[in-house]
Amino acid sequence: MSASPSVGRLACEQCHQLKQKCTYSSPHASCNRCARLGRQCEPRRTPRRMGRPPVVRSSDGRHGTFSVLVADQRPRRHARPRDGSHGHGGVVQVWQPAHLGQPNPEHVGSSIVPRSPNDPKLKAPRYGQVASFLHTAEGFYAVHRFFILSNSFSNQLRIAVRLSVEVAPLLLSDGYVAMLAIFEWVRGPSNKLHDLAPATISLAARCLQRLSHAVSNIGDAREALAVSLMGIIMAIYNSMMYAFPGQSRSITRASLLGIKPWFPALVAESDVQCLPLSLVQMDTSECLLRREVPIIRMHHTDRPIVDTYTGLALPLQPLLYDLCVVSYRCKMRGFRYASSGQRDPYADIERSIRLWKPCMPPELRDRFSEDETTRLMGQARLFRLAALLIIHRLRYPLGVEDEAAQALADEILDKLRPFTMVPLHEATGLCLDLPVLVAMIERMEEGIAMYKAFNPIRFRLEQDEKALCDFPRFLREEKEAGSQKLWFDAVDSTRFPATFIA
Repeated sequence: MSASPSVGRLACEQCHQLKQKCTYSSPHASCNRCARLGRQCEPRRTPRRMGRPPVVRSSDGRHGTFSVLVADQRPRRHARPRDGSHGHGGVVQVWQPAHLGQPNPEHVGSSIVPRSPNDPKLKAPRYGQVASFLHTAEGFYAVHRFFILSNSFSNQLRIAVRLSVEVAPLLLSDGYVAMLAIFEWVRGPSNKLHDLAPATISLAARCLQRLSHAVSNIGDAREALAVSLMGIIMAIYNSMMYAFPGQSRSITRASLLGIKPWFPALVAESDVQCLPLSLVQMDTSECLLRREVPIIRMHHTDRPIVDTYTGLALPLQPLLYDLCVVSYRCKMRGFRYASSGQRDPYADIERSIRLWKPCMPPELRDRFSEDETTRLMGQARLFRLAALLIIHRLRYPLGVEDEAAQALADEILDKLRPFTMVPLHEATGLCLDLPVLVAMIERMEEGIAMYKAFNPIRFRLEQDEKALCDFPRFLREEKEAGSQKLWFDAVDSTRFPATFIA
């Protein structure tokens, strides 16, 4: 029998230390080298984890203060199991995508090979729960209609989700089960934290741990796609877990930091672009309020994009990013716009946003009904008006130039009213919390009434209402007390809802 390397077998200790190839003549015998030299063969060498495990560190900088994943500097004591199970060190292997081959970064979806029905990972009980709605258009729509702008986007999102699940079925199945469980809990008769099943909390905690590991170990665009979806799932889960404020934002930004190198490849493909774009929208909306710099800036694309979540407002994203950059610089320099003779740092970006107009690409008009087109155009105009109102308040504190601000708020509230009449059974992922909030600050009573009018169609319910509506009340008290600070300075306070997701 010819000597050959043992398939799937680790080198013995002697060969490993000498960095020599370890070959065997039979599965249970000593290796050829040890047998020739008359040495004791120790083939069961303990596998060691490659690289350093990720840990959470706090970061301060142009992207704000948030938790990021970095390499642990401590020595690793325990091995990481190769079978995806928990090892003594508590590390979870998320997926092993080697069977998919080398990806073409320009064709992410086509590089994902469907798994065999006999794949052991597809036999997991939680995957069966997720497959029950992934494989029917009606079931998928029932779960995801809270996160798409119109009904026509359901199939586009379904394709992206199914491709993601092909990459990481166990990870994403667990995430979906946790998210669906908290959906049911939020809409139950009692949504107190102690009534949430401990198994759900434990499952979500494991999902968050596995996402943390996955973010720092992305190897190709397909893994980045799976991380995008898992980041969205866990951000949604934590936005409804109001007992743990602030985690949603850290999840969103850590996920974006992880997928950033693969973002161009993901956005270049229409089948999967909706997932990373949703994370970008969530991050940009938060950064507008916190005066920070988003993780990713969208660039112009030759191909027209109408997104499932941001609709026709996607071309506005580069301008919103630039606004965040200008606002951040002014914040760091302590700049306050004081007089008409002073150079206005917001003049150029304001001019660009005023000139921007949403338009439906002619080649995509047949995809949408007249009502859907109206909704898409209305949402984009609301984002533009919200950006203009934000610019105004970056110049002037509450109590100064109120008439112009209130005029913009009135226009926003007027354009929001048709959206409150969207039927409850239709797609309701309107992504309008940002326009509602900035209008509420100027017209508190009308804005709070508008926010409450959206409650029946939002995926988060009453637990967020008090936190969001208390913020304008706090700002009014500050204004009446004579404060001359910009209201953005109060966003980092405990009065601002930490689970805000546009």
